[in-house]
Amino acid sequence: MLVWEVEHVGSVVLALAIAVVAVSIGVIISRRLRANIDDLTDYYEGLLHIAGEQSRQAESANRLKDDFLATLPHELRTPLNSILGWSRLLSSRKLDAHQTARAVQVIGRAGWAQSRLIEDLLDISRIVSGLDPGGDDVGRERRRSADVGSRRTVLRAQNR
Repeated sequence: MLVWEVEHVGSVVLALAIAVVAVSIGVIISRRLRANIDDLTDYYEGLLHIAGEQSRQAESANRLKDDFLATLPHELRTPLNSILGWSRLLSSRKLDAHQTARAVQVIGRAGWAQSRLIEDLLDISRIVSGLDPGGDDVGRERRRSADVGSRRTVLRAQNR
């Protein structure tokens, strides 16, 4: 028996060495695989976070759009009401010269306010469509200067 054991010691050691190497390779591969899985998990968690943030931004933009669309009819109607009201008074021919002059001024301001609002809507439409709302430098400058006065004009037209 002792002879058998001595003869086979080399093959047992070799088998044991192969087993140790195989287990070591398995451990290394499983650790790398686990690291890759962790990396993928982090990547997909990041994607989920980005998707959630983009979803919140889209919901916020949608709320802003809804608010804008809710106030738009009022903003368009206000200058139009001034124009219609004063034009009815003018057509009645019951206004004196001072009131007629005032009516013409109010109609003019309300018309400009209405025009500015419509241009703003067209600019928004161009922006949403991906077009340049300014067009050229003159158009941009005209819009910039009109932006300053447009809201003030609407408020003045409402008060008259």
